Amino acid sequence: MPASARISVTLFHGSKTSGLTRLDPAASESGHAFGPGIYAAKDRTIAECQHGCKAVYRFKASGPQAGILELNQPLKFQSVFAAEAIGKVCNRYRLASNPHNGEPIAHWLALAVREIIERGTEYPADLLVNRALADEGVWLLRGTVDPMAATLPQDRGIQWCILTPEAISNLEEQPRYITTPEVA
Repeated sequence: MPASARISVTLFHGSKTSGLTRLDPAASESGHAFGPGIYAAKDRTIAECQHGCKAVYRFKASGPQAGILELNQPLKFQSVFAAEAIGKVCNRYRLASNPHNGEPIAHWLALAVREIIERGTEYPADLLVNRALADEGVWLLRGTVDPMAATLPQDRGIQWCILTPEAISNLEEQPRYITTPEVA
């Protein structure tokens, strides 16, 4: 990956499992908004609202700016590195889905997954695409979910879907809910 600016941000992840010592995107489930990964938000209350949440983890996410896919932006607004990674994934799976159509990359991602499913893969197609993107150096998918889903409290705002464990550091488990002391 070419030298580029790096980002570093504190995020929160709501998990169904407490007592974790690390968050591993490879162990996450398929079927999320942007495929498997570690979903996080800057707002702790969003993490608390995740279905089945038993623990909230605070951590630092960091990586090169070039390794981010901005899901609500078309290909022409992605970094050169991210655009090349998309091209390599298209070649790897011989995808007919066109990321150059001016639609947001989230649209291409959904079409790519559907195309792989229609071929009859034995593996979750969103897992294959996200792992292929990670293999090419994309460490983060960032964007908002569609407007209908965004009405749910857990889907408000920007979603950060981390694809590589190396991007996660300073993991700290926090109580499920943070209580404030009562004022007398």
